Amino acid sequence: MENYKEIILNCSNNLNKVVHEMIATREKEVSQNLPLLPLDLIPLSERLGKIDFTLVVSGEVNRGKSTFINAIIGSEILPTFDKETTSQVFKIKNSEKESYTVVYGNGDRKTIGREDLIKYGTQLDAYPTNVNGIEEGQILFIEVCYPIKNLPAGVTIVDTPGIGSTFKEHTEIAKGFMQEADAIIYLCSSKHPMVKVDIDFITKSILPLPTSPNMLFVMSKADQADSEDALQKLVARAQEQLMSNFKDYSSIGKVVIPVDSLSLMEANNASSVEEKDALRSVSNFDEVNNAIVRLIERQKFCWLIATFNSAAKYYKLVNAYLDKQIKEYDLNEENREAKLASLNSRLERVEDELGLSRQRVVLTEVSNILSSLRAEIKKEFTSDKSILLKKFNNKIDELPKGLSSEALNEEAQRLFKDVVEDAVSNWEELCETAVRQIQSSLNIYHKECQVQIDEEYNLETNSDNDFSVDLNVTMTERIDAMRGKYFSALFGTTVGVFAINALAATSATVASIVSSSAFLGPAGWIIGGGTILYGLFYGNKKAKEKAFAKAKSEIKGHVSEILEEIYNQLTQTSLMEGKHESMLHSFEKSMEDGVTDSISEIYSRTKKELEGAKRALVDSANTSNRVKVVNQQTLWNNFAITLQKIVPNLKGLKAEFEGI
Repeated sequence: MENYKEIILNCSNNLNKVVHEMIATREKEVSQNLPLLPLDLIPLSERLGKIDFTLVVSGEVNRGKSTFINAIIGSEILPTFDKETTSQVFKIKNSEKESYTVVYGNGDRKTIGREDLIKYGTQLDAYPTNVNGIEEGQILFIEVCYPIKNLPAGVTIVDTPGIGSTFKEHTEIAKGFMQEADAIIYLCSSKHPMVKVDIDFITKSILPLPTSPNMLFVMSKADQADSEDALQKLVARAQEQLMSNFKDYSSIGKVVIPVDSLSLMEANNASSVEEKDALRSVSNFDEVNNAIVRLIERQKFCWLIATFNSAAKYYKLVNAYLDKQIKEYDLNEENREAKLASLNSRLERVEDELGLSRQRVVLTEVSNILSSLRAEIKKEFTSDKSILLKKFNNKIDELPKGLSSEALNEEAQRLFKDVVEDAVSNWEELCETAVRQIQSSLNIYHKECQVQIDEEYNLETNSDNDFSVDLNVTMTERIDAMRGKYFSALFGTTVGVFAINALAATSATVASIVSSSAFLGPAGWIIGGGTILYGLFYGNKKAKEKAFAKAKSEIKGHVSEILEEIYNQLTQTSLMEGKHESMLHSFEKSMEDGVTDSISEIYSRTKKELEGAKRALVDSANTSNRVKVVNQQTLWNNFAITLQKIVPNLKGLKAEFEGI
């Protein structure tokens, strides 16, 4: 489909127009008794008209992200070294004027020079705290405005710190900014094609994102492969990894494109057209650029599909409602009174069975889940039954007896760092499990409410005679964007995003605590500080073995102390200037507040839908209103005709983008 961009644009314009007409019609006085608008319809339709586009570049540390972005920009803007460098998020906007701004978490902005980027944006000085005698605070991101040679207009490219870094908070920073991504370019390299940390990051941090961003995979450092044949084998291996792990997720691209960023940079600065063309060809960037353009259009198509499905589903609901309303005008007074009594009875049942008493049950379930979380955290970090403690004690037991005291101390330091890493991962997994359990309780409550509406509108027996549109025009997985993995059945209520934000915030905070020099063991020693010494092994064989056994016992004790200290940080260290007693309390409060808001929203919408149906039934006694309802059904059927006209193009676009 050669003109797919034009087709997407036309479909988006046509769909946006009909959606806005549907919304405007619903808001008119004559339509006040119609079903409530889906909460996702308006935000989805707003995405159809997006001009700007956020492209996040991610990948493990030392994969060449900053070099790749510099090549796209056409200038060496971002700092690059052989070691991990970027410790801040860079947002690079395509702009005619060049400027550099540090944006802080409190909203303050500070203009800096290009020469200051290393100081503010790298691990060399990640959090400047006293520049010119002014307290700086924590940096949110660094904004770079620059004319970008190799990107479409309106695209903002975001450089995130490398995942899998020795600085755990880097991974968490990357996770947080993924939520802003319209699409993602993920970098592997010819030295590390696709490894477990990549697969895990995609699975845990990208797939759950509520906006379902599409992903493009690029293999950097193509020039460092041993040969062209070797490079192609590396690409094939990476593609096999993607296919085997993400076969059922079409938002995850299965094609890996190699690129030589350095050749592209040289092409940007070439002195002749011939040299520029030759270097650009070597870089393979034209293939990457074409893929980026298609990635953007593919994401637009996903928003188009999601908006269409929401609009089509709402039309079907309205059509069923209007059919029901027209039939009610034909009722005699006795039958109308009987139906009204039945509807009043349903409203009473909703209040009795789904009101405060049922909501308290849900809140109690959530409270029990959070209590179990607290108990599980205590067991994992302080109990002798801790899986983490057992794991590391086994590792200590397996240390070979012949180790020198120096080697043993090095092993101890590595173990302590691993304990911290595993503890953070364990905390995240426990929180994620709690979120899933809470989601399940909320979904059950939502279904109980929804069935009352479905039965009242008789949706199960509603036919598609007036509107036969394939509602399964999807990209095979969760393209109901804006809803997300968490609390997906809650009409896109804020608790879903709130839960994801809570997880990102808590894991980022615990990572920053235990990775900083401020994190001390109970005895005052610093993790990774090289200050723990377990003595020298001397004397006869028996004496050495005894000393070695004592040292291992001390290491086990320190592992236990580290876990207990992390537990104390999670449960006793206050956050946000004392607003929350601890990180765990912050998570619990966010879940409780989110659940309370969601229950209230679900119940309120259910009551409003049924009360609207009651008003319509009462109005049906006035037969002069029948003409208005019939005219309204004609109007909504015209919306259906417009939607139906879009379907063939959607199916053609689906074939265009599937399998990419």
